[in-house]
Amino acid sequence: MSDEYEKLIAIPASPRSDRDVRPQWKCFCCCDGGLVDNPYPSQLVSGKNGKPFICQRLACKAGEKYRNAYFATDAQRQDHAQKYGGEAMTQAEYQAQWDVRLTVAHCEQMHLWHKRQWDTWAQERSQRLNYGQAISSLNQQLSMPIEKERR
Repeated sequence: MSDEYEKLIAIPASPRSDRDVRPQWKCFCCCDGGLVDNPYPSQLVSGKNGKPFICQRLACKAGEKYRNAYFATDAQRQDHAQKYGGEAMTQAEYQAQWDVRLTVAHCEQMHLWHKRQWDTWAQERSQRLNYGQAISSLNQQLSMPIEKERR
């Protein structure tokens, strides 16, 4: 190496956590959309092309909105339509579009399965990309004093 360049001291890179790659969803059953759309309903439901399932997890705010609308009476629907505009469907018309037969336990299990899948993927990704370790070891090598070669 030439002595004409100033030696720099490496700035250590902070390792990235698995949180950097985990989605921001709170409900892995429906991905915060309120409707169950993940790879796991097929393990709990036979048949295809059925009505969309409304998420039943108690902690899911989007699912709660769908459940509230599902069980709203015709009078409540009319009040909502008058207040916010639009035409209200009857309770029977609305309920005909959705399936609420999944239980809280079904949705909780799908949440755990999907979350575990994301955690496994994030862990494999971290190992594959070797976040923090390769960069840190390179920084350590760069910050070590370089011995001049002996002739």
